[in-house]
Amino acid sequence: MGAAGIYFSSSDDTIEHEITDRAFDDSLVFNLLFEPSLTVTDVFFFNNRHLIRHIEQGGDDGLFLRAVGAGRIVPAFRYASDHSFRDALASIVSTDRARDIQEEKYTTTSPPVLAMRLDEAYRRNGNPARRVWPDDMGTLFGVEIERVLRDDEPRVDEALAARWHDIRRWRHESTGLSRAATARLGGTGVRRHEMWNAVGRSEGWLDDGHSFALPSDLVDAAHRAGGPELRANAQLFVDAVNITYERFQAHHFGARHNIPSALMANAEVVVGNLDVPTAAPAAGFSMDLRLPETGALLAAGGADLLAVAAEKGGEYFRRRDEWSAYPSARTEEQLRAAVTAYADDLLTWSRGRQRPARFSTFLHRINPITAHVAGGVGTIAGNALGLPPEYAIVSGLVTATATHGLTTAFEILGGRRRRVSTGARTLTVERTLPR
Repeated sequence: MGAAGIYFSSSDDTIEHEITDRAFDDSLVFNLLFEPSLTVTDVFFFNNRHLIRHIEQGGDDGLFLRAVGAGRIVPAFRYASDHSFRDALASIVSTDRARDIQEEKYTTTSPPVLAMRLDEAYRRNGNPARRVWPDDMGTLFGVEIERVLRDDEPRVDEALAARWHDIRRWRHESTGLSRAATARLGGTGVRRHEMWNAVGRSEGWLDDGHSFALPSDLVDAAHRAGGPELRANAQLFVDAVNITYERFQAHHFGARHNIPSALMANAEVVVGNLDVPTAAPAAGFSMDLRLPETGALLAAGGADLLAVAAEKGGEYFRRRDEWSAYPSARTEEQLRAAVTAYADDLLTWSRGRQRPARFSTFLHRINPITAHVAGGVGTIAGNALGLPPEYAIVSGLVTATATHGLTTAFEILGGRRRRVSTGARTLTVERTLPR
């Protein structure tokens, strides 16, 4: 079903305080319907409250477990010796002492029970896929996060640049303090959790020997100390670290990165200037259609939803690949027809509430000036397509001076305007092209 999938950023527990249950479900459903696969890091399975809630409420026929069983959700385990979720949980507990499994997020299950349920689903796929962390990921991440945080003049708007300047001391000191704290715990490199703690201790918001359970605790401490302004600064710091971490992992797992829209306001400091001028999209179109409500799709059952996606979505993926490779009036017409047929099939099958939506897809030859390249990783801004910033940013390998960007998005119409796109607002780099 198409090319490599996406890194499912909405499953990152360190951003869960910025995402609602409904946004998580929207992202999960639309990604599984319109993207080939989702990569999820091992610890996210056990610590993301939205994911835990989804599994606990969904039962064995819940969409997430069914997607694991179908190989549509691919775990990224930290060791090559981890071949199951039980293995992964044991590795996390034994090696990640800086970041406890947060059992208070569980209502009807527990981490060992969740691992068992995930393994039961995982084994349904005769040869289950997995990805494995690179050796010494903490050290590699430390190099990348220092490059981002020590850039004192990012190409961003004036207001964001002022906030970035305000947190200069946090940006320059937190990685070294995190590296030292991680080493004391027997680890290597830089861990996000210790970065939050480093800032809290430097500001006197956290006593020695104590830790923040979540980055939202740092944000809340900043608000208590300095009100909305300091809270916004702390959120900028947290978002910059989280986006960098997700981009870094996505690259190493061979997946495409997406940024949930809740993080978009601060994303520019990581990915570069969203306002770099560039040419108009090489090809693109929008079309109105109707889609089922996410709740109706989930209520129908995970197994049946994935079966419909496999049966009816194949033509959509094939036509999307053809159009992105050879955009023309003919391939556009065929893709439009495939989108309409796929949406109609979903409506007929779900028999639930509907919502008007606008499907948009654009191909764009990215001008080299829009790509900030470091160590082989290219970052391309969503507004290079002339789209609203809600649609997002992706990072990927840039091996030539021009690339094709493919974005596929949905805008929910009527009432309160709310955009939903595959990957919770995803700009996808599908391939690199010669000059």
